[in-house]
Amino acid sequence: MKEVIIDYLKAMKLKIAHGYIEKQLLSHPDYPSILSASDILEQLGLNVQVGKIGKKQLPEIPFPYLLHTNSINGGFLLVNDEQTLVKEQEKLKAWEGVILKAEHIKTISDPSNNKAVLEDCFNKWTKSFAILGMGLLLLTAFLPSAGLFNSLFLLTALSGLLLGYVFVAKDLGVKYSAVESFCGAEAANQCDQVLTSEYSNLFGPVTFSDLVLPYFAMQTMIAASIMPVSANSPAWWTFLSALAVLSIPAIIYSVYYQWAKIKAWCRLCLLVVGVLLMQIGLFAYAFQSGSIVLATPGPLTIVSSALLFLTIGSAAVWVKAIIKDHNKTKQSEATAKQVKYDPKVFTQYLLEQRKVEVKPLKHEISIGNPEAELQLVMASNLFCNPCKAMHEKLNALLQVWPDSLHISFRFLSVKMKDENEANPRAHLVHYWLQNIHGSADESRRTQEIIHDWFNREGIEEFFSHYELRPESHSDLSEVLKRQDDWVKEAKITKTPTLFLNGYELPTQYTIKDLTSMIPGLIDHLQHEEKLKIKRQEKHEQGIV
Repeated sequence: MKEVIIDYLKAMKLKIAHGYIEKQLLSHPDYPSILSASDILEQLGLNVQVGKIGKKQLPEIPFPYLLHTNSINGGFLLVNDEQTLVKEQEKLKAWEGVILKAEHIKTISDPSNNKAVLEDCFNKWTKSFAILGMGLLLLTAFLPSAGLFNSLFLLTALSGLLLGYVFVAKDLGVKYSAVESFCGAEAANQCDQVLTSEYSNLFGPVTFSDLVLPYFAMQTMIAASIMPVSANSPAWWTFLSALAVLSIPAIIYSVYYQWAKIKAWCRLCLLVVGVLLMQIGLFAYAFQSGSIVLATPGPLTIVSSALLFLTIGSAAVWVKAIIKDHNKTKQSEATAKQVKYDPKVFTQYLLEQRKVEVKPLKHEISIGNPEAELQLVMASNLFCNPCKAMHEKLNALLQVWPDSLHISFRFLSVKMKDENEANPRAHLVHYWLQNIHGSADESRRTQEIIHDWFNREGIEEFFSHYELRPESHSDLSEVLKRQDDWVKEAKITKTPTLFLNGYELPTQYTIKDLTSMIPGLIDHLQHEEKLKIKRQEKHEQGIV
């Protein structure tokens, strides 16, 4: 399912981080389901509609969209164009009319995704530069003494090396659209069928595909780095030609088991077979034409080649094992988060926390939607570094869910050494009352002034930038007193302290957790509220 959701976002030409989207989906309590897809898309800032329509109405729906079924891709079929509807008639038989459609947007509003996109872009460029640099270094060492045969052999070795990388990537679950398309879509993908069969295991955990990468990497290193500086090239060529002859049993083994035992053809495996046959043909022609001559490989040639193969092979298997363990850890983490993000589990933890009165104060400094189901109150200190970080996290949370959340800030008093010195809290609240409160963009400007305070160069610079008008606001003293009284009544002993709908946020949960939980949490609270009203009505009827 996750691949279909990612493809859907790509079809909408949105910049997404595949790993981040996958992680969010797998962590959703209801994954895989249409609810999990809808919630994650809304988290990214898309307006999502889920409904039921007839097949005759499909041509009226703008592309792309998702059809929810019970049989394919975890329940989804991506429809990009009219050709998809014509081509997927068989799959549409499992469709019961449920459609998911998201409105087009230019950019995703989720800061976590956008940060992950930049990290992915950076990693992609560094990987590309590393590969390019390595290739140029190989060519620099190889080209000055390269002939036609040398160049053709290196080309086959590099082709095999690329195929070896694809095998390792497939084993780790990394998918490339071009490779998947070449292997065949979905059930027709016989590459996976062959590569995961029992016949692909040659030596316990070592598979046929595990040998492809080190074998061709060894050839590439010898041809491009060792032979150009070696005084005994004929011995190296003889050794490589002997390896080519020894690959014949592997070719026969691969073709036989695909044809007779598995009864499926792996196109990637056949490409490897093709490369090996080309190398055999190249050596046969080279020896026949006298381009290279036979020479007995010395012990150093054989030992160094074996060490090169074993080193590369061991490193590849080791790194692959590390990545697999990492992927298992990620899967376990996602499974744990499915439980953690369950609204029932969170609500149980929440209701066990201490409760305080969070009734809105007069002239409350707040951001977000005042009518939202979720009401967050933060006790903050203007000289608290953790408070600074928390304010930024709350701004990011509100950026993802602007209509689902209301956040109030109650600042602790600031003790000044000199009573005549300007008090930062009083100054900030006073300016807010004079210039921001009641304005059309109150929420944005409130976020801005708090951000500017915590990122100030100095207190005096902040005061001069947010200069007060001469007249004093009549409610300033009352606002400050109400905040002080609340801090005392709520027994605030540390900052930041967060309260959600009157209950202190459990220590097991973070603001980042809330980002993923809000849609389900709102639905759960609304459901609980309806049940509460029904129980109350039944109770009243019983009394009557």
